[in-house]
Amino acid sequence: MVFISGTRGAYVGILSGMLVFIVLTLIRSKQFRKIALGILIGFVLVALSFLFFKDFWIKASPAISARVYSITQLPLPRIIVWKMGLQGFLARPIFGWGQENFIYVFNQFFNPELFLYERSIFDRPHNRIVEVGVNAGIIGLISYLSVFGFLAYKILKEIFNKNQTNQVLLASLASLAGLFTAYFVQDLVLFEMPTSGIMFFELLAFSWFFVFNNQELSLKNSSKTESNSSKIENNIKSNKAFNFEKFKEQIYILAVLVIVVSLYFGILKPVNASQNLIRTISYLNTSQENYLPASFDFYKNSRSANTFLNKEIDINTSRRLRTSFNNPLALATTSQEVLADFGNSIFKNLIADSQKHKNDYDSLVEAGSLSFYLKSLGIETSPDFEEIKNQAILRSKNRIDIYENAFSFYFASGNQEKALEKSNCLYKLEVRLSESYFFNGIYNERWGVFGKAKGELNLAKQNNYNVSNLGLQ
Repeated sequence: MVFISGTRGAYVGILSGMLVFIVLTLIRSKQFRKIALGILIGFVLVALSFLFFKDFWIKASPAISARVYSITQLPLPRIIVWKMGLQGFLARPIFGWGQENFIYVFNQFFNPELFLYERSIFDRPHNRIVEVGVNAGIIGLISYLSVFGFLAYKILKEIFNKNQTNQVLLASLASLAGLFTAYFVQDLVLFEMPTSGIMFFELLAFSWFFVFNNQELSLKNSSKTESNSSKIENNIKSNKAFNFEKFKEQIYILAVLVIVVSLYFGILKPVNASQNLIRTISYLNTSQENYLPASFDFYKNSRSANTFLNKEIDINTSRRLRTSFNNPLALATTSQEVLADFGNSIFKNLIADSQKHKNDYDSLVEAGSLSFYLKSLGIETSPDFEEIKNQAILRSKNRIDIYENAFSFYFASGNQEKALEKSNCLYKLEVRLSESYFFNGIYNERWGVFGKAKGELNLAKQNNYNVSNLGLQ
């Protein structure tokens, strides 16, 4: 399954884990050395087949072979993102930025060089160490790494214990060390997911069994001195002093209540909000007047759930509203009153989102886009586009989204000076992106500098900006 997934991080993790297992088994477990050698030979043969039969693998499985042969390539976009993460860590080194808040670091320390390789927005750094350091600071990072350090110490200590002769136990500990290595290595280029999270806690459970709760180890460790045995007996007696049966019913009721409340607020309400969002988007996609009120109702139902999805609901609904009702035919056949109420409702929620999430950039960018859209319908917003733009730049001075929106706003309204100012903002970034050539090109074309316009647009085309609809030769 790992091989079929095409995940290069998982490939490297499995290889690293198997090498650790093989080395430890060859050193300490005589009974399982042949198995370890067989696995090693198998890996070598597979590696040689990829080396000497490249054409065969490319034909047999193009997708998987492409991932395997690119495994040694440096992930430059991720390295750039990791550097942003390091800047964020140094900005708040003690307690970090809080869980699930890497997107704020990405915005504040954004490096435009990333967009030379891929146009992705990273809400996770694809590196568990960087993510924990950014989210939880040095305190959280030390706590996280200490789990691996402590378990590695206990496992290796038992493996290299000269008095340990149980071959099955030694092989099991070597396997456990290999699994932890595989998990740790793959997380250096990936992020935690439900599947890997489950695996992590399973590994902790196995570790507890083999290192702390294994019968043979427990007997050996607990029989060193008579005093230790007596302490254990005293502890058992003291534990029995708590009468669980007396409070069993109350404890069970409390546990059930906690589970039910968590299920309702953590799963059922968000699911209901998501379903209403899907209905909202579906009705907006029709671009028909009679569906607009129904879409508005679904949006209000989605928002009234008041879940952690509020911001995503507002952003996605706003984008769909702007794209579905942006042509003369749709606008001519739509109730302007309903459209204005819908747009204003989303706009107010987006502003509320940006105030609730003090470091959030995307809600401000979308609020600016919606303000621009509503203004084209003759509807003024408060705050207006200029105020929103200034707030967004304070939160992320290097993200290009707000500059693009500002250029479009001033370009459409015929404000030559402001349009040039925002186009120049893209030029002033550390990296020259294709957008900067494009915006300068259409700016010069509109205000009559045709020779320069063609040159800039050709540069945009050479830098992979899609200008096919402009008819450039």
